[in-house]
Amino acid sequence: MILKQKKVTILLSSILAICFIALFIVQYMIFYATKPTFPGMIEEVVRYSSKNQWDKADKTLKKVEAKWNNAQSIIAIKYSDQDYSVLNVEFARLRGAINTKNIYGAEREGKACVLIFKNITSISPNP
Repeated sequence: MILKQKKVTILLSSILAICFIALFIVQYMIFYATKPTFPGMIEEVVRYSSKNQWDKADKTLKKVEAKWNNAQSIIAIKYSDQDYSVLNVEFARLRGAINTKNIYGAEREGKACVLIFKNITSISPNP
């Protein structure tokens, strides 16, 4: 009886570990395997806005938003908590700053987006 319980525990632990590793691999492939990376794309939005290149900032932000909308379920599996919702709010604020051509707002919100995104995609997010 004890041997069977150990086998089941090891099997379930292995399945959990494999799922966790697979989640991080998929997350990496979606957000970090492309050039520029997802955080890099957000930083491009900030750079374009700082140069008053609002059309390029808008176009790049649309790519960021599309990628996020298509892949946010991957993040939700791992980390569907407060920072996940805060990131959605920050993207909305960044969109507002780009729409109103607010250089300082775009820089502030873009930096916040990158910071929150890197935190929630890390192995051990900070509170």
